[in-house]
Amino acid sequence: ALASLLWAKGNRSGMQIGGRCDLEEPTFDDNGRVQEPQCHDTNPATWHLSVVNIIGKEKNSFVMDATYDYQVWNQPIVSYSYSYFNPITQEPVETLAQATVPIESVTEDLFAKYRAAETKKLVGIAMEVTYMVETSPVQTEMDSPDQDRLSGVYYLYDLELDEDNNLIGGEWYNNAHPDFLWTAPKEARALSIGDYYLQGEELWDGSEKLPENWLMPAALSSQQGQPLERIVKSLINLSQNKESK
Repeated sequence: ALASLLWAKGNRSGMQIGGRCDLEEPTFDDNGRVQEPQCHDTNPATWHLSVVNIIGKEKNSFVMDATYDYQVWNQPIVSYSYSYFNPITQEPVETLAQATVPIESVTEDLFAKYRAAETKKLVGIAMEVTYMVETSPVQTEMDSPDQDRLSGVYYLYDLELDEDNNLIGGEWYNNAHPDFLWTAPKEARALSIGDYYLQGEELWDGSEKLPENWLMPAALSSQQGQPLERIVKSLINLSQNKESK
């Protein structure tokens, strides 16, 4: 709980794509596309590249805000798979070639006025994403993936390609799509305000009371609802040491 509070309230480094939609009731055009720019969320091309490179190629993960509106639900992505459909017929197809159509052949494009000017082709993508969802807190001696809870969602979108087949954009076919995406660097730390006064200090080993010079930084952090990172890290280390009291 303290570690979660620290990451929620503390200062931390991270990488983010897309912005947050703060509107409870965004407006839509006749085709159901959100009108407010701040609610356009992550573009399908950015989403697709993020998924296939970070998860598929690098074997890492990232977090998505799974709702497009003012609510924020941060869900870590576990896996994905995708298939193709033809953007003209909307029918599933087996290959990328069958799913790729020249933009001039799309005579009834609902998103024509939103297309990137350099668009030469469209590709239809149907992606299934598995992600982690919240569980009720329980106290156990050990944790394991068996205690995780997973959920899934389908996203339909097309990708816009230029004449060199570079991904330059796309359009969502459903509004229930990811808002913003983010991840933390591998060595990221969450620090409270007070931790900046304790740079270079050794961790507390639990054998003696806290050093006097920790009191002011701890009080300063508490005013912001933040626990000291050094205390949280010390407690975690002590909890993992079976010989400690």
